[in-house]
Amino acid sequence: NLSQVTATSPVQFEHRIGEKTVFFTVKRGESNDSLYFYGSDISALKKTEVRLRDSNNINEALLQAIPFAMDIVDKKGLVLYQNQQMTDLLGASMRGRRCWEWYKEDRKQCPGCPMDNELPDGETSTIEVSGVLGGRTFNISHTGMRYQGSPAVLEIFQDITERIRAEEEIRRLSLAVEQSANAV
Repeated sequence: NLSQVTATSPVQFEHRIGEKTVFFTVKRGESNDSLYFYGSDISALKKTEVRLRDSNNINEALLQAIPFAMDIVDKKGLVLYQNQQMTDLLGASMRGRRCWEWYKEDRKQCPGCPMDNELPDGETSTIEVSGVLGGRTFNISHTGMRYQGSPAVLEIFQDITERIRAEEEIRRLSLAVEQSANAV
């Protein structure tokens, strides 16, 4: 509305002109008898904005499609992002908190945690961590990356509790068979 335009209070808006998007600033002259229109072609900026939004949507869909609980943490262990599987596993969001404060029963940083040494982008290490979420055991894969321009680590959690229990049962049964064979 041009009636709102004053010398000290300009009006700004975007307007499509054919294939172009133009950003206008309208300002009234000091004597209030003239209007000044300043326009800038922001078409390229708008196209970049759409590509970034599309890229972010694809990235979000990919992160949510990972079939494991995962999060992204900074070099201090603060959770910057977590997927829905992680939220479901923990029963809450832990964004802004140190990862081990939520899932480790002793609330202590994991031995061999890659946050102690910056993990180079694209490099992955995996540690086995026990005492997680009710005595469970997880393989946690850590991959160095950049998140919002800063060093970060992608953590992917694979629950291996049942596999560990099965391996222990096989060892127990093997020992029992061995002892039985030695007794004969």
